[in-house]
Amino acid sequence: MEKDKLIILSGCSGAGKTTIYDEVRKKNVSISRVVTYTTRNKREGETDGKDYWFVSREQFLKMRSNAELLESSEVYGKFYGSKKEDVERLLNDGKTIMMIVDVLGALALKKLMPQAVLVFVRVADGDELERRLMERGKDSEEEIRKRRKISEEELGYIDQFDVVVDNEDLEEAVAKVIEVIDC
Repeated sequence: MEKDKLIILSGCSGAGKTTIYDEVRKKNVSISRVVTYTTRNKREGETDGKDYWFVSREQFLKMRSNAELLESSEVYGKFYGSKKEDVERLLNDGKTIMMIVDVLGALALKKLMPQAVLVFVRVADGDELERRLMERGKDSEEEIRKRRKISEEELGYIDQFDVVVDNEDLEEAVAKVIEVIDC
């Protein structure tokens, strides 16, 4: 496995990016994760510093204005971004990094770091995506409709990604991501 590799998992909300990441980690694949900063509220079961760094809007905007973020974007009215020093430290340590980033953030990172491997995680159709969003029970019906609409826009960027992983079968999706890591 090549050291100092940057792999970015992206795709529509509900496609299974975090689930795939967690399953890859369970298989003892040697990857490090850059934890993203966000202004959204913590969901049940999430841990500050593990799932995200949860910060106020003011803190986030200050980090952005101080050029501390490698990339940042606004998604569903909340800000998300990756701290530059976190990414650089891990790459300088020779680590293989996996980041979970929204579609536009992933494309922005690719411009800054052309060596990054962009992986788009998708599901078969919008109905399946909506079902998954409903099953996780974290969003209102209005939020789910908004996420489904945005997912249709995000699919328009799929041709700009290096690898597409269909997440119909979790084991197959995980195997494909591990294959990307091992290349």
